Amino acid sequence: MFHQRLVNLLLSNLPGPPVPVYFAGAKVLAMFQIGVVQGNIPLGISVLSYSGQLNSVIVADADAIPDLEVFSRGLSETFEQLQTDAPEP
Repeated sequence: MFHQRLVNLLLSNLPGPPVPVYFAGAKVLAMFQIGVVQGNIPLGISVLSYSGQLNSVIVADADAIPDLEVFSRGLSETFEQLQTDAPEP
């Protein structure tokens, strides 16, 4: 893995439960999938849907991606714009 040169981003998109789930009698309010960065892949983005939500996590090597805050802010703004433009169900 330390010598591969074809990949610099790991993206994972998983469907979660479409309806609320409960843990020890308490409703789970949100779910997140957390990935890892490994080898020489400096950026991982994980997306998980859950009960009408779409939650994402960014995991990165801060030394390899010094402008991670800019990337994260841009991703958040894009999600907000998609939500604004989406038709009401």
